[in-house]
Amino acid sequence: SELAAYIGEHWSPDEVALQIMTEPFGNSSAVRWDWQSDRQALAVRNVLPEYTILTSSDQAGNLEKLKEMSPATDENLIYTFTTYEPYTIGWNTAGPGMNGTIGPQSYFGDIPYPAPQDLTEAEIDELIERLIEKVPDSMKQQGRDYLKPYFLGIYDTNPIFKNNYDVGYVREWNYKRMESLNKWSEANGGKIHIACVEFGMMDKTTAIKYYGAAEGTGISHETRYGFIHDLRDAFERYGIGWVYWHWNGTFTVFDPETRIFYSDVAPKDLEFCYDGQLIEYSLGLTPKWKEDSSIDYQVGIEVTRPAKTTYYIG
Repeated sequence: SELAAYIGEHWSPDEVALQIMTEPFGNSSAVRWDWQSDRQALAVRNVLPEYTILTSSDQAGNLEKLKEMSPATDENLIYTFTTYEPYTIGWNTAGPGMNGTIGPQSYFGDIPYPAPQDLTEAEIDELIERLIEKVPDSMKQQGRDYLKPYFLGIYDTNPIFKNNYDVGYVREWNYKRMESLNKWSEANGGKIHIACVEFGMMDKTTAIKYYGAAEGTGISHETRYGFIHDLRDAFERYGIGWVYWHWNGTFTVFDPETRIFYSDVAPKDLEFCYDGQLIEYSLGLTPKWKEDSSIDYQVGIEVTRPAKTTYYIG
């Protein structure tokens, strides 16, 4: 409440929203996160009655955990989640390097999305062998064990990320996930505000340059564009707000081949270095810098696009 009071003294409701915690994790069953969330949100609301508040779900903003929460009756409270699932392709060859290690993923080839359906187990095994061709022999079995559940549609990278839907990792899987959030909202009155506050897919160039992935590995740019497009489209079908992650860091809206990692980009240079396929096809946006090069690029990408869904690139 003291932090809320400080915010209220310095910024208006039109200038700032307050997220009470980003990606809570590891809360015990004795003190459930939704119990904590309700009390933290109420403490803020008592001080800031007109401000937008965001909360998240346990297990680092996991979508399935969001549906376990009991929503509060607050029309200016947004329930948020984070998704890079399936991590097999979301983080792909950068996964180990993002945690400071090297693993079989660092050597994987172009993992297909949508995941091929109706393959025999022998055909899946043959596909996996092609994908792990560059994996050192000492890691090959680990690589097989990692990839096979993705192609079988059972789970993603770890049994904790079980596939709870009746389709494999294809476009319809994204729609079914967002539909499940819509049903959760409807079961709780139908007026819950929901937003995905992080999503994206690692590009192979960044994985190689900065996260230890081997040369000649990684998912194609075309696959990345297609997956992000499908996920964003699923958000919008069910009125779920979204924030793409992110400007010019681990993930980016710029051309991975030419960008300078974590650097600012002058407004006059934007149209020459941004990733047009990503922004215009995958995210469905029309950049304002095509018309006006004076926008504040350090805040985010301001876009013009009529839609009911709220979106932003941070």
